[in-house]
Amino acid sequence: MQGSKAYLLTEFGVISKRNGHSRLKTFIDLLEASGCEPKYSREIPCAQVLREVDMVFVDCELMSHEQLREHQIFHYKGAVKIIFFNAPNDLELEVDILKCGATGFFYRDDKLDVILKGINCCRNGQRWFRRAALESLIGRLLYNENTRKVPMLGLEDDVSEAGLTKRERTIVSLVGKGAQNQEIADTLHISVNTVKTHIYSIFRKTNCRNRVELMTWSIYSNDQESRVEYQ
Repeated sequence: MQGSKAYLLTEFGVISKRNGHSRLKTFIDLLEASGCEPKYSREIPCAQVLREVDMVFVDCELMSHEQLREHQIFHYKGAVKIIFFNAPNDLELEVDILKCGATGFFYRDDKLDVILKGINCCRNGQRWFRRAALESLIGRLLYNENTRKVPMLGLEDDVSEAGLTKRERTIVSLVGKGAQNQEIADTLHISVNTVKTHIYSIFRKTNCRNRVELMTWSIYSNDQESRVEYQ
């Protein structure tokens, strides 16, 4: 595959073998190993330069969540692939970046082989996000679609009469945050099989067929509870 031209935006500015933090230098090494030819800068290059670039990588180090969400690079999202890396472990931030039109998102603690695989996927025109972020966004989109329909397919009754136990509601909350079965088991100090049993029970009580539908149900449930508290 022909080398891809990449631009790397970092608060550390010009990079050499002697400066920049270790995560940044490691990421650059992976870019070069994947066949990318990166250039570096603190500032977004002019439109003429961007027209010659395949991908722009944004270093999340030293940047606040608000700065990342409102990054000026999103003005060029239709013209270039935008990938964020060295990101904090924050699902909400990843979902927001996905909604803004980014192509990929890498966490600080991602393994090297995962990053390399993700870079190659982005080069090939695919998106690279964690499954939890994709499921969360799909759940929100489904919820927004359902809220435009009247009546709400009986969801009001489902929420009030679901009869979930305290443990089941905790698990619903974790699923809504994108947690997988093993993560839920570790958080609650129970076995994965017990988690599966709880989830099957939750599906039955909420009339949900899968985790995405459960996310939608959870979002609506929380919205209804917030309205009751507000009133």
